[in-house]
Amino acid sequence: MRSPLAAGTPSVQPPPARSSGKGTEGSLLQKGIAPHKTNAIKEYIMTDMDWLMYANIAVWIGLGAYLAFLLRNQIALNRRVAQLETLRND
Repeated sequence: MRSPLAAGTPSVQPPPARSSGKGTEGSLLQKGIAPHKTNAIKEYIMTDMDWLMYANIAVWIGLGAYLAFLLRNQIALNRRVAQLETLRND
């Protein structure tokens, strides 16, 4: 009795075993693939560019907040000066 797979369907072979060790990482780095990208579990590891981008965002948010603070104080000072001028002219 023949199995249904023997009727012309190619057999499926398991993938070759991967060797663990430094040789694998070195060959992956030579191919341009980072070692953390080959893990089966999807982990997010921040690269240097990610840190630089987030630091840049933090600096711009801080600068914007500081400028908003200065603008608010300037508006308050302008109101106070206008109030003093009107009191002086009365």
